[in-house]
Amino acid sequence: MNSLKTTIAGILSAVAVALIPVIQGHGFDWAYILPAACLAALGIISKDYNVTGGTVDNNTTPLPK
Repeated sequence: MNSLKTTIAGILSAVAVALIPVIQGHGFDWAYILPAACLAALGIISKDYNVTGGTVDNNTTPLPK
């Protein structure tokens, strides 16, 4: 899980979507679970904007040429 920022953002937005009916006073509604699960999945599989592919650690400074 190299993309911690997008994972956290996806999970937090999923929780927010799932809690919308509770906050509005309607109680828990299962219809909000699918969109929340999709947001969480998107956040988990997405990369951060500054993370590249491969197995190279992105926190190191590249050597000068």
